Amino acid sequence: SPLLNDPRMVEPLGMEYLLGSVRRDLPKWNSFIIDQNFSKELTQGLDVIGVSCVSPHLNQVRSLARSMPNTLVIVGGPHPTYEPGSFDDLMNVISIRGDGEDLLIKILKRFEESDEEINQFVYDTTTSIRNQRYVADVNNIAWPERTLGLYKNVDWSSKGYAAAFITQRGCMRKCEFCAAAGSKLRKRDLINIKEELIFLKRLGTTDLRIEDDD
Repeated sequence: SPLLNDPRMVEPLGMEYLLGSVRRDLPKWNSFIIDQNFSKELTQGLDVIGVSCVSPHLNQVRSLARSMPNTLVIVGGPHPTYEPGSFDDLMNVISIRGDGEDLLIKILKRFEESDEEINQFVYDTTTSIRNQRYVADVNNIAWPERTLGLYKNVDWSSKGYAAAFITQRGCMRKCEFCAAAGSKLRKRDLINIKEELIFLKRLGTTDLRIEDDD
């Protein structure tokens, strides 16, 4: 996740979406978001850690995974979507391409039920999700977990708090540099959008930053 206390950075909307899905579908899991400056002590005893990876952070993420050989590391974000083979040599890493919500829940459910060694679990799970990439109905995705108040750390508004927001996923354009290029456009229903906007208003947000892929 980006530095959460740096106003020059963006709200970690992708991580908030994933956290929202875990807390809705797997409420017994102790799930939380930490920033990229976490200490090694904070990771002690974790069964699973998820990382959003952009290309400049590839070596940093690989180093993290190597330092935690007995922890399942799930990597998503732009880099593994665009270059999915970047972690194939690390036997405790599962890469997710594209939308992560459904796949993350599937992986965690399998992890709960599995008694396999970590490397065998990674191999079997990677094989089972290889061809899955997008959530077909974006209206079924849990809203981002906003109760952490991470949007308050980002200096986007001069009069209050601004929250990151998406109305659709996917982009029909085919820009070679973009991980979302050529993905199917999937729009949220107006009712779904309105209900989340009402929720954000109740949290005290005054502005929105639209972050649609296109």
